Amino acid sequence: MNKQLDPKKPMDNKTKAAPAPAPVAQAQPKASLTQSTLAPKANEPAKKVAAPAPAAPVQPAAPKLSLHAEVDKLVVEATRNYEHKKTVKTELVHEVKELKVVDDDKKTKSTLVVYLPYVYVKNHRGLLSKLVNDIQNKKKMPVFLVSHRTLLNPKSAHKQQIPRSRTLTQVYDSVLEDLVSPATIIGKRMRYHLDGTQHTKVFLSDESKAFLENKMACIPQIYKQLTNRKVTLEFRPESSYIRVPLIKAPRQKQPKRNNPKKEAAVAAQ
Repeated sequence: MNKQLDPKKPMDNKTKAAPAPAPVAQAQPKASLTQSTLAPKANEPAKKVAAPAPAAPVQPAAPKLSLHAEVDKLVVEATRNYEHKKTVKTELVHEVKELKVVDDDKKTKSTLVVYLPYVYVKNHRGLLSKLVNDIQNKKKMPVFLVSHRTLLNPKSAHKQQIPRSRTLTQVYDSVLEDLVSPATIIGKRMRYHLDGTQHTKVFLSDESKAFLENKMACIPQIYKQLTNRKVTLEFRPESSYIRVPLIKAPRQKQPKRNNPKKEAAVAAQ
């Protein structure tokens, strides 16, 4: 039988009621991000948001000029400022060659050979040194100016006799004169070998040694690549052989001789 509990009678340890569970605290809802952080306070003024700066317009990069166009631009600008013979042409350089040579230190470096029209070189002799200096300062390499010449083959169908200036020998000699300019060739010695090749020893005036001393190793290699001929350069003092005119002594006047027959005829009268 179930025992009925008396409310007035104290309960023993075995019959004590279990304690009531503690009330669970209700979780408060989190405030939204816009209400808690972004919403301005009542007394705080609203901050102004700065507008983003406009992006700078991107300018297209200037096209890079080729080697021929860059050298031609320097030549045209220098010619337009020349005082003696100016030009209105926009293109003067015929061809530009970049050749590799070996210097005295066994290092490979580049050189420029600029071909100009023959008439231009003939009319602008005083401007050539300035052109060489301008191109060398711009490109940082040795520069040589050569006249563009026409070479005619004797076996070609040329009806007239080939001029001397169009022959192979004259053209190659003129190329060497342009490479050693402003020096003057004062002598040559040619040696022919058994295999058919020839070696030329060229003597230059000693006055231009200061201008060509740093290019002496480049000129024979450039001439070999252009003409397939060997050449050796050497500086020598130029010997001048001037014929001094003889100074003639003034001729003394001889006294007149008397004619005896004429005197006898005068006396007879």
